[in-house]
Amino acid sequence: MKIGDDLKVNISAGQALLSGHETLKTDVEVPASTVKLLREALAEARNSDKLFQASRTKRAKTLIPALRLAQEEALVAIETAKGEIRYYEGLRWNSGWGQAGFVGSTRTPSTWAERETLLFTLATFLKDFPQYEDAEKNFTASVMLQRATALSQALLNVDVHDTKHTALAEARASAKKELSFRIGGFVRELKRLLTADDSRWKTYRLESPATERALRSDRKERAESKVQKKAAKRVQTGLEKAAKIRARMETLKLQLANLEETVAADRAKNGTATGTGTITSIAA
Repeated sequence: MKIGDDLKVNISAGQALLSGHETLKTDVEVPASTVKLLREALAEARNSDKLFQASRTKRAKTLIPALRLAQEEALVAIETAKGEIRYYEGLRWNSGWGQAGFVGSTRTPSTWAERETLLFTLATFLKDFPQYEDAEKNFTASVMLQRATALSQALLNVDVHDTKHTALAEARASAKKELSFRIGGFVRELKRLLTADDSRWKTYRLESPATERALRSDRKERAESKVQKKAAKRVQTGLEKAAKIRARMETLKLQLANLEETVAADRAKNGTATGTGTITSIAA
């Protein structure tokens, strides 16, 4: 039995081994410690995979949508602020822009950390200078603070979750490795207890070693046959190309011979001495 790297496949294989054991435990006495270790590894693999999948789903369906919404609302708030400040301070950056939170430029900051800082600064700026507020356009200290807080929390939620998710991924990888090892140990015990052609291998949902050898031999023969067919096809293709080239060469020689006859006839007609022509020499 070849143990792959797919955890779901290995979980299914581990369960099949334990189910087979329950059916045949009175006939095939696999050591209790081997059964116990496989059962524990299987339980741990299932649990770690469940936690990992739930974490990934939470990130994709809850945290990321919330972050995107907070980011969209933050950008809208920043663009609104730029429009209002531009009305009072003009298009070019000046100390008024700087006091509102735009550092050295009127552009929207490129990173979310900078945008988060800008929103908090805008909230403070409007609190200190309420005359700039415009409630109809959501340009108020409370709105800026709300957008900044929502963005900050959403970014934090994703960061905290990703740290936990990394730990879950590592635990899952460790459980997967352990399960593969315990499946291998269980199969080795079966090989000790069952003959290569024992029909009871099927109870564990395994091909018998004898069947596996036959399958490997058959796969090898099919692979070799496939290689031979490809090689034969390449040879046939080469022969066909060579035949086409020879046919073209024969056609060319015939055309050159006809041309030489035409030249000779023209010379005879014009009273010119004949001899071996240049074209014939080239053709030869």
